Amino acid sequence: TRFRNVTGVQTCALPIFLCPKRVLSEWANEVRATLGRDPLPEEQFFNYDKVWREKWALGLIGFVTTAPTVLVLDECHVTAGVESRRFLAVEGLARRARFLWALSGTPVRNKPESFFPIYRLISNATANSDDFQTMYCQTVMGRIVGYKRLDQLEAVTRQYCLRREAQNVITLPPLTEQRLDVELAGRQKTMYKSLADALRRSEEHTSELQSRFGIS
Repeated sequence: TRFRNVTGVQTCALPIFLCPKRVLSEWANEVRATLGRDPLPEEQFFNYDKVWREKWALGLIGFVTTAPTVLVLDECHVTAGVESRRFLAVEGLARRARFLWALSGTPVRNKPESFFPIYRLISNATANSDDFQTMYCQTVMGRIVGYKRLDQLEAVTRQYCLRREAQNVITLPPLTEQRLDVELAGRQKTMYKSLADALRRSEEHTSELQSRFGIS
């Protein structure tokens, strides 16, 4: 969970929620389950792609500029790509919002450069990815080969981050694995046989070449 400026957030009005289209209904369901009512008209829910694809996004940016708004970014990792239209549109809203919550249950890969888009959103930073790499990445001929100042990066991000681990907030049943063997039939069986025959011919051809040219 990522957040910025949470002090006094309970007094903030006009919440706007951005999330992937597939989870739009989940937010409404959470409001009903948690608060026992339907979402209010001022609780606005939009999917990320509409923010940059539709012209009303410009009006939405103006609205956020003039209103004391809390902006919630669900699955914020999908905004990755600081030069993409999706990221730039979301960043425009984030910089105008009074309060910003960026939520994600998806682990960021263990590479500082993968975290940069989220860092730029939550910290209100203006640095570009090249500046970020210069500060925290070791490069050789433009290729990242290592990292530096990670303690400094952790100190910077710690002031914006709030982590909740699953075992501390929810009880899940034990993980179980079960194998189900299903017999192929019809078109599936035909396709499988075709692929198996193609693989067998490829292996035979490879063996023939290895024998001809003495390749082990």
